[in-house]
Order: sequence, then C-alpha cells, then structure tokens
Amino acid sequence: RQAFGKDGSGTFFSEALIMCLNGMGASRRAGKKTWRVDAASLSHGLLAVMQLIAERENLPLSCECRVQKPVSLHFPALGKVLVRVNCQIDEMKHESNITLTQGNMVKNSPPGEPRPWIESAISGDATISVKYAHFPDERIDDSLIPPVYDLELPL
Repeated sequence: RQAFGKDGSGTFFSEALIMCLNGMGASRRAGKKTWRVDAASLSHGLLAVMQLIAERENLPLSCECRVQKPVSLHFPALGKVLVRVNCQIDEMKHESNITLTQGNMVKNSPPGEPRPWIESAISGDATISVKYAHFPDERIDDSLIPPVYDLELPL
C-alpha cells in the first residue's frame, strides 16, 4: 500500500497514530482514572480516526489493524475524542453555526465552513450547540468517549 500525506508533512497514517497515542486511541476501565492505550484500543482508534481523516481530506484512505490483545503501550494524561458534526440537509450545512463547549473551552465553526466539521476535544461532558438562520436550533449535552463522537443532524 502507498502512504499518503500533505506536501511537506507526514503521512495521514502517522497523523492518526500520533492522535491515537495522544489519547484518541485510549480507553479507561470502569471505576479507574487512568487512561491507557493498548494494542486493541489503538487498533480501534486508528480505524475510526483514519476514516474521519479520509472524509476530511476527501481521499480514499484506509488502514488495516487486526491487533486485539490488550497489551499496554502508553498512558496518556487525557482521553481525547475526534468530534464529527454533519448536517444531512444541504441548506442546514450552509447556515449551521456549530459550537462545542467543555467547561471554559469553546470551539466554533461559523456558517460557510466545510461540513462535516471535524475537531478534537477532551473526553468527558460537552455541549454541542448548532444554530441556524431558518431551522430550529439544536443543543446536545452528552459525554464524549474516545476515539470518535459522530453527530448527524437533524436528530
């Protein structure tokens, strides 16, 4: 297989691998506070993150990860999530103003930016607000869990 990347930077696979090792490929056992990346969670994370990178770049990217053993590889400080927000109706895509809020952290994608919106966030509780000019606004309060949180609107 050929590895692809943007000119002057690493491959998309290396981007996904770093994102997963930094927390998007992490899991946490019930009742535990420690995040860990093991071979199984890394495999799951790589597949999910590569799928969103392929969508973001509009390229037919893929990867194959068959490792399922829970061998610990890394202990990131935080679990991270790749958030994907998309509007199924074209008119909604063009006028959607998307805001992701977690505590004091606010990320925004104003109308006219590419959809789906793909953004990284920290695992945990979050609010995703979507405001429209001609459609009812939406607010989703949910827990973000690695590797990917996928939201298709309208609900």
